[in-house]
Amino acid sequence: MVDFPTDDIEQRSTRKATFLDVIFGLMVLTATGFSTYTTYKGYSYDFPIFLSVAVAIIVGLGLLGTNFAIRQSRIDATGIAGPFTFFFLVFVFSFVSNTNAIYTYFLERDIVGQTQETAWSVFDAGTTKIVSSVDSLAAVQRERETRRKINIERKNLQAQITDPNNPGLGEEAQRHLQAINGLLDEPLTPLKPPNPTAPMAQISDYANRLDIFIDEQYERQFNNSSVAKIYVFVEEINGKRDIYEGLIVKKEYDSAITDAMKMHLDQITGKAGEMIGFSDEIEQINNTADQIGSFTYTWNNFSNFINPAAILLSILLGAMLDLLTPLMSILLFKPDVKF
Repeated sequence: MVDFPTDDIEQRSTRKATFLDVIFGLMVLTATGFSTYTTYKGYSYDFPIFLSVAVAIIVGLGLLGTNFAIRQSRIDATGIAGPFTFFFLVFVFSFVSNTNAIYTYFLERDIVGQTQETAWSVFDAGTTKIVSSVDSLAAVQRERETRRKINIERKNLQAQITDPNNPGLGEEAQRHLQAINGLLDEPLTPLKPPNPTAPMAQISDYANRLDIFIDEQYERQFNNSSVAKIYVFVEEINGKRDIYEGLIVKKEYDSAITDAMKMHLDQITGKAGEMIGFSDEIEQINNTADQIGSFTYTWNNFSNFINPAAILLSILLGAMLDLLTPLMSILLFKPDVKF
């Protein structure tokens, strides 16, 4: 009896793993693991952590299962329509978050830094204008002139008291002391001078004590004035300027720093108006230009073509993470059957 081939297809009951199978498995694990992370990252900007983690795990398991299901269906020649349909449903959720996470990463390095540097330029110009306006205040000019005159009289007074040819608090020294008293709000309490014939060391000690006494008296007078409060305000401004300039030099970029810079500039401008009547227009810091992460910000940036290269690359990478392994199954694995 002659045996004829039948139309039934006998599938192989066993199949040895190949090097391609190992490569495929490693690619699936790597791509799925990274896609799971970017899925979590992409959703975490808008959703609570526990929800983002749950969605990422579901997406990761879905990608892992469907990749092996597509491969097996391809080998068994049972059709890939079913596994590929389920893969597409998982892919939609993964691709959206992957793209958002990758695009945010690209912009985070550029836009946040650019926005902060622009904010510093505005902060620098605004605070410089405010500090410069202090110099034009009449009260400040009077204080500086008074301090200058007192310092000159102090120097002359000390030189006159310690003059070897006419030591002590003589007539010329008293003239300088009277000039100092005229510059002070309250006259000095007299310090008993030594006898002109006293040792020069004693006279020099008296001159030093008197000079310190004058300086302390003026500082008390100054500290109780409105100008002292203005100087403290200027020191506060310069302190913040040093901090923000240092962050720019170190390239320590963070959107929170830009927000703080805007808040401090607004506070400084308001306080300048109250303290010194400052009314010049100050440019406002735009702290919304670096808003990234949220799906809303990403879609707005996409529609406005903010950094087209980053948009294109994030789309390609977001898709490649999930599409590479199923395409590998379709193109490289063939039905494993014999007749």
